[in-house]
Amino acid sequence: MKLKQLVIEDTIANILKQLNIKVKIDKTNHADNRQGRHQNRYITNKDIIDVVNAGLEKIAYALLFNNIDIGDHILLKRKSDNLNVIASIERAGDKIDVIIITVMKTANFHKHPNTKTLYI
Repeated sequence: MKLKQLVIEDTIANILKQLNIKVKIDKTNHADNRQGRHQNRYITNKDIIDVVNAGLEKIAYALLFNNIDIGDHILLKRKSDNLNVIASIERAGDKIDVIIITVMKTANFHKHPNTKTLYI
């Protein structure tokens, strides 16, 4: 294995140690409505956490290579069921928080133009 690849993997592992997932359980009415607004497509907190967990390595890689930065909003898009999770990347002391903003299940989710997309 090349030295550069080993350094990248080690750096990503260090970033992953800093990432925290924060799902605000005490939701606003807006966030709660977004989770359950479609019949037969309720989005559970477990669904949201699974998407974020599946995207942690991609988030770390994107941070490492300056594709995203602290303060950015990201769209984690799971192709298998069209689950879209909008999150904010925030610094919290020596950790990095992934804060969930909103969720929706749809194939044609429209995000803000400055939001970066990571496919899961």
